[in-house]
Amino acid sequence: MKIDTQTSQAELSRLVEAGLRRDFLKSTPLNLKQFIPFTVLFLLFPGMVLGWRIGGLLTALFASFLTGCLIWDAPETAMNGLRIWLFWGCATVLIVTYQVTRDGLKTMRRRRLPLLPVKRDRRAGVRCPKEAPLSWEKESLAGVSCYVSRFLVEAPQPGYYAFLRTVDDYEGVLRFSPHTAFEHMEGKTGLRVNDLVIYRLEAGLHELVWATSNAEAGEPKATITQLNRVG
Repeated sequence: MKIDTQTSQAELSRLVEAGLRRDFLKSTPLNLKQFIPFTVLFLLFPGMVLGWRIGGLLTALFASFLTGCLIWDAPETAMNGLRIWLFWGCATVLIVTYQVTRDGLKTMRRRRLPLLPVKRDRRAGVRCPKEAPLSWEKESLAGVSCYVSRFLVEAPQPGYYAFLRTVDDYEGVLRFSPHTAFEHMEGKTGLRVNDLVIYRLEAGLHELVWATSNAEAGEPKATITQLNRVG
């Protein structure tokens, strides 16, 4: 879908809803590419839900148990152990599926909500930026040193605001933005990366945050442009 100054709020709303449904379905059993490998993993190695180290230890202990049953000729005990192990695996698959689906629904509901404006500061927000340069500062997020861009934008009225952030000649990896209603990133590392983001904003001043995955590739050179017109 091409977004420009003539794109209506209804069109953006439909695009956002389609994107939210797409992202939600990725977290359900309908995403066979992801669901089948995890199903097999948790069925055969249910202890992995506790982490690779603990899961590997539990699997090794269970294998030792089965080996002991074979050595001491106790096939019935081994079968009972296998039944318990498979029951644990089935229960793990059901619980993980429920939790992932629940979290997906929560995320979808949260992304539908409009963002409230931030408190005013001495810097003014930009209305309808056009290829405005983004400034970056080195920060620590979740214990990882990275570059973070914080761009202040002024929303004259409530609605969906679509922005295109463009990065050229950057060898690092960009994180997806928080608090977006819709986001689609495409391009090639080292050439150009385009990040289409749509926010649902209340009227007022808003801070749009973008970050790199780490600080190793240095500071990106990026611009931001508002694609649609609101009001």
